[in-house]
Amino acid sequence: MNRNSWDYDEQKTRLGDPLIADQYHFRQARTIFTEGDHERFAVHDYFIRKTPFGSYLLVAGTERMLKHLYNYRFTEEDIEAVKIIDPLSALPEYENYLEYLRKLRFRGNIWAIREGDLAFPNEPIIRVEGNWLETWIIESAILKAMNYASLVATYTSRITEVAQGNPASDFGLRRAPGDGAGVSSSRSAFIGGMVSVSNGRAVANLDVRPSGTMSHEFVQAYTIIAGSEVNAFVIFGRRNPDNRIYLIDTFDIIQGAKNAIKASEIIGEPADALRIDSGNLAKLAIMVRELDRTKEKFTGIILTSDLDIQLIDQIMDASAPVTGFGVGTKMTAPENPSALGGVYKLSMLEMGGEVIPTFKISGDEIKTTLPGKKDIWREMDGNEIVSDVIALADEGKPNGEYGPVLAQMTRGGKTRRSKILVKPQNLYDIQVFARENIAMLPAEFRRIKSPAPYPVRISDDLKDLQRKTISEIGGRQNNEVSRRGRSDGA
Repeated sequence: MNRNSWDYDEQKTRLGDPLIADQYHFRQARTIFTEGDHERFAVHDYFIRKTPFGSYLLVAGTERMLKHLYNYRFTEEDIEAVKIIDPLSALPEYENYLEYLRKLRFRGNIWAIREGDLAFPNEPIIRVEGNWLETWIIESAILKAMNYASLVATYTSRITEVAQGNPASDFGLRRAPGDGAGVSSSRSAFIGGMVSVSNGRAVANLDVRPSGTMSHEFVQAYTIIAGSEVNAFVIFGRRNPDNRIYLIDTFDIIQGAKNAIKASEIIGEPADALRIDSGNLAKLAIMVRELDRTKEKFTGIILTSDLDIQLIDQIMDASAPVTGFGVGTKMTAPENPSALGGVYKLSMLEMGGEVIPTFKISGDEIKTTLPGKKDIWREMDGNEIVSDVIALADEGKPNGEYGPVLAQMTRGGKTRRSKILVKPQNLYDIQVFARENIAMLPAEFRRIKSPAPYPVRISDDLKDLQRKTISEIGGRQNNEVSRRGRSDGA
């Protein structure tokens, strides 16, 4: 492996890549195995502490997470990498541990909220059950699959909300974080409501509708080559009869609109739309529409230029005559927050044949977690979602019009890996499912400005378990001597 070669791909990875993990995962996995605790039954939860951009999280990334776990395995190249990541594992005394990794496949149970469904703070979006080592070492892979995807899907759903039925397209490839092809961003944006994407790799991989207009460079170049901006539009229009969208802000916007109208007259057909990519978008859209009120020369107006939720909301409040939006930077790299703070925490661990509830206690109340194996129940009032209950898994359905939110995705057993119980979903079906779920939220929870917090209740039994567990954890923490930690080596 020559890392100094131009053929070397430092972004190399694969489905099920076990090195999508932090160093402490390998150090802890080695320690757990050597102590003989790796087969203890454990339960972990993936959840968020607060929602971004409003009152809900639109869940995305679940399918990627399942694909990762289904294909999870260590190659010999990976084993050699583990020895570098965690140098102690290369010692002869840890050969059995490395052999364990060679044979490791994920054999646990996954319960999760489906892609396109809604989640709220502290709810177990994913519940992972299995042996302690296998459920621990996959933490970062789950966080990586879920956090960014759900962030983009949620942001895009808010864009869709404020666009008031006008189609929005994903123009975010060049702003997507990382060196990859940005497919995760485009996929999540589509789930959130984008009608099309500009990303060529995403179009090919996801089988979604492509979108695009023309570049400033084309207008600049053909204004020189062909002698005028009008001719630049004519050349583009004739070569692209299925996509006559003219970018009119390369030089002067109003004159650009007039030149686009002239191009339509020369071609003899109206343009599909004029695109504005700078300036006071709402004001300019109104001025440009005045040039062709009857829509004989151009049908629509598409706006781009660093659009975000608030700006689109302002544009629509101004009654601007827009027919579509192209959204890029603020969708693929959102602000406030710029990342989703989803976390993955241990909630149960087997000890002496009994599964013991546990959780993280923090001086920061928002970081205190919930113990035990939990389910989510969602209350319906007609066609509206009105509240959720987080309850212990053995409590059963609450009284009232409640339905389960978590679905079992994998079932473990004695086979080499877990069986996936669900089929991959068509992306268009996920988008429709997401739209239907958001539509079931009452208006006060969907507001852009000061949305009401969605009510999530913790069951009485779960509260009792939390109080009991706090007491028990305090007792264990104050024990001076453990069965393995005696200073005399006993």
